[in-house]
Amino acid sequence: MEKKAQPYIAPVLITAILTKQKLFKRYHFLPYEEAKNRLNEIICNNRGLDCRTGSLKRILLVSEVERFLKEYDLLFTIEITQH
Repeated sequence: MEKKAQPYIAPVLITAILTKQKLFKRYHFLPYEEAKNRLNEIICNNRGLDCRTGSLKRILLVSEVERFLKEYDLLFTIEITQH
């Protein structure tokens, strides 16, 4: 069985959604409670924090956003936009 290759996403593209508020606003169609809990778990595991402290963090690291989008198979939604 072939493993589906994930697209390469430049960190500069992810920086537009480095807060929880922007992430949930952009992906409003995700079940909020489930997505919030999963994101908090990712933050806790990535930073070595307990669940309470992790849930209070508002600013996200690029690696946390990328891992969240991979889990929901949404990496393809980040595209270069032309102004």
